[in-house]
Amino acid sequence: NDPADSGWQRDPSGSDHYETRRQCRAVLSSSYKVMDAFDLLGPACRALSSHLPDDVTLDYHHVDYEGMAAALKFPKTEVVVGGRQDVYRMGFVLKNNEVGLGGLEVAPRLWREVCKNGMVVEEFVYRKIHLGGALEGAAREILEQSIYHAVQHALGSMPRVVEALNSAQQEDETNPLQRLNVIGEKADLSEAQRLRLVAAIGQESEATRYGVVQAITATARDSVEVPVRQRLETLGGKVLMM
Repeated sequence: NDPADSGWQRDPSGSDHYETRRQCRAVLSSSYKVMDAFDLLGPACRALSSHLPDDVTLDYHHVDYEGMAAALKFPKTEVVVGGRQDVYRMGFVLKNNEVGLGGLEVAPRLWREVCKNGMVVEEFVYRKIHLGGALEGAAREILEQSIYHAVQHALGSMPRVVEALNSAQQEDETNPLQRLNVIGEKADLSEAQRLRLVAAIGQESEATRYGVVQAITATARDSVEVPVRQRLETLGGKVLMM
């Protein structure tokens, strides 16, 4: 409903946020057990520190009224793509939603060292419904194991992602600009985002599907707002896996 019809008041600063004490984030059925993002972080950190390399860095994170997202990357690794040696950093995006739009998600993410572009491959996402807000005893251990298995699932999918990168570099794109225009329209991107895609493709030397993916992820890299960056990184992954 329109907040004006609900007796809610805008924040005095004039922002779009409403007073926390008067804001209803969601109305959920009793069968949906909310797992708060803050409660998730403790088990997530334990799962990561127990099973993953020491050199795990946070690339970006975002928290809003719908949920949380955090992109992590691992140490550098050399990968042969298109017959050339390239340096990537494998990783994943950890997402949690608290308002009924989904649960815990872990999606593979690839970060290319030379251009600083990231790409999320949701085709290999791991999803798990919420275990509930009271994470005590065995529930915490189950959650830690779920996160661990989700991360292993993400890392295990990387060979298929690299295979897709190889294929994309071999697939010529006769009109990359037209392709990006179609992608921008289908993805309902804003006019400003489409213009940034056009500028990015102008800097690409490869007229291949890989070049199109690079233009999308370069636009993501230069986006200030994290939700926009994450959406474009995911779009790049979708185009890669077409």
